[in-house]
Amino acid sequence: MDSSVQKTSMSKMNVLKCNYQSHQRKVASHVLIMTWTLHSKAS
Repeated sequence: MDSSVQKTSMSKMNVLKCNYQSHQRKVASHVLIMTWTLHSKAS
């Protein structure tokens, strides 16, 4: 495998990983807000 090709695929993987992690954080905060809203409405 060519080293330059390996480098580009590695950087692509890193970008995907970063996007996935930020997406997970967004979803997690959204879920927290939703549960908090439901709890405050219920009480």
